[in-house]
Amino acid sequence: MNDITLTSLYFILQETLEAWFFPTIILACVLLVLLIYGFRIMIRSNKSVLRPLWIGGLAGVATAVVAGVAAPYWTYATPSAFSSGLDVLLAFLLGLLPGAVVGVVVFTLAAQRYAARPAVR
Repeated sequence: MNDITLTSLYFILQETLEAWFFPTIILACVLLVLLIYGFRIMIRSNKSVLRPLWIGGLAGVATAVVAGVAAPYWTYATPSAFSSGLDVLLAFLLGLLPGAVVGVVVFTLAAQRYAARPAVR
């Protein structure tokens, strides 16, 4: 395990994800840009980031839970595939990708909406 470098991790991920490797990298970059954009909007409007962050986080977690329940259907398994706690954990981990996408998009939209609102004093 001492010989694992960034280059070896790159090739491991590329072999694991095959055709989905570069679309996943592009999606991660787009989500990072959207997240930074949402934070910049809120900072420039001099408002708190907490409300849009909570809204995006709750939407992301809810989507991750729903996607985690739907995960056996993605893999052509039956709902009885949840036979142990590890299966439930792995299904939730599969659901994190759609949850992250929805969470970041909702956060960015909420940041735009709250930044456009006039300050209440």
